[in-house]
Amino acid sequence: EPMNSLDVAAQQNALDRVLHHLCQAGIAIVMSSHDLNHTLRHAHKAWLLKRGKLIACGRREEVLTPSYLAQAYGLRFRRLDVKA
Repeated sequence: EPMNSLDVAAQQNALDRVLHHLCQAGIAIVMSSHDLNHTLRHAHKAWLLKRGKLIACGRREEVLTPSYLAQAYGLRFRRLDVKA
């Protein structure tokens, strides 16, 4: 969360660059984030927790679903895919 003060484009650019360099160096990355957009963009696998208890783990697409996110956050979620 050190990038919270940056605008969205700067956050994305900085995280893209850092993760690219680490991956190129063959370094495995374990990252904790409350920003679902970063997780959706970068994660290969995800662990979803609620109050320290594991709700779901696995491939990002299987874990970050509206159903699991609703369980974790107590809110309704809807996924929108936008073609850029």
